[in-house]
Amino acid sequence: QVRHRDTDSYGFVLETPPRRHLRAEHLTSLGVPVGPVRKELVEGRSITLADGRTVASEDVLGPLEPGKKLVIIGDTGATDDLADHVCGADLLVIEATFLERDAALARDYGHLTAAQAASLAA
Repeated sequence: QVRHRDTDSYGFVLETPPRRHLRAEHLTSLGVPVGPVRKELVEGRSITLADGRTVASEDVLGPLEPGKKLVIIGDTGATDDLADHVCGADLLVIEATFLERDAALARDYGHLTAAQAASLAA
């Protein structure tokens, strides 16, 4: 919940977990068929091919890649702890109702200025 005058307003942080992608070139060179066996590898389990060879997930998974972070913040006039929440966001959607020259109005009506929103996004 974020502060916006005397009504409730909300912000949301949506994050996907980090993951490792299959490396197609390794799958092909090892002869791993397309299909459900690849899901086993993605989930960290080894598989046994039709010819009896075992393929470990470590042999075909790429490096751990960070997840994505989306932050959506509705009407708010305060930036108190928002920086902690928006830090590292891949995409930030935030309201900015006023220009900096109207900062007093923004404060009175519980909104951010474009400069405040940009500062959070930086």
